[in-house]
Amino acid sequence: IPVYNVDGTLNVGGCITHKCSFVATQLGKINLILGWTWLFKHNPEIDWQTGVVTLS
Repeated sequence: IPVYNVDGTLNVGGCITHKCSFVATQLGKINLILGWTWLFKHNPEIDWQTGVVTLS
């Protein structure tokens, strides 16, 4: 299954090592909502000033 980045380019960064389910819905101006359980499990680096979430 091809995975695309926010800018529409094909993601070629590596293999998928896990699965997760998301609910698709209209959020208006909001791009994405990540729940506490997901954030706790994946512990991403978050730059609150730029809004960038990085998984390592």
